[in-house]
Amino acid sequence: MSLGNKEPSDADTLVLSAINGSNDQGGVRRKLTVFLSRDGGRSWPASKLIHEGPAADSDMAVLEDGTIHCFYEGGVKHRYESIRQASFNREWLVE
Repeated sequence: MSLGNKEPSDADTLVLSAINGSNDQGGVRRKLTVFLSRDGGRSWPASKLIHEGPAADSDMAVLEDGTIHCFYEGGVKHRYESIRQASFNREWLVE
């Protein structure tokens, strides 16, 4: 997902949410992670774990103030236990 064009440097800035622990512990999809690229997706140097446990599909939205929302399926025992939401900003991703 593009972060938009509020600043000239934003044109190549992308954010991706993805499972970062597939096939561990019996093939359970876990460790939903958000990644940040500043070069149009050629590299993803910054990342933060959003959900340690089982997780499934996710989607993101960016508000006008730059807040990023990640909505995802996740749980403690099963990836479809609940719909969850995490909010953060770009600065948190690069801390």
